[in-house]
Amino acid sequence: MSDPKTDRLKGQTKETVGNLTGDEQLKREGQTEQASADVKETFEEVKEKLGDVAEKVGEVIGGAIDKAGDVAAGIKEKAGDVLEGAIDKASEAATAIKEKVGELFGGKKD
Repeated sequence: MSDPKTDRLKGQTKETVGNLTGDEQLKREGQTEQASADVKETFEEVKEKLGDVAEKVGEVIGGAIDKAGDVAAGIKEKAGDVLEGAIDKASEAATAIKEKVGELFGGKKD
């Protein structure tokens, strides 16, 4: 892709020479080259802005992934605590049932 500044200068030169000589075709070529330079500059600006946006999106996604990892670790820890508490309660209940069964049937022999 040619340099937009060079294209603009060439276009201005052609347009000026076309105006001075009365050559309408040369004048139009100059105007076309200037318009082309504008399009190229705009394209480069858009491309740069899209690169900036992509970088920001990457940072946001990275942050979200980190946060999701932190949340998952917190959930895992909490689930472990809840499970440990449930196991303790179940163990206590089993011990209580075993003691009751022992009280009910421990003294009898058939």
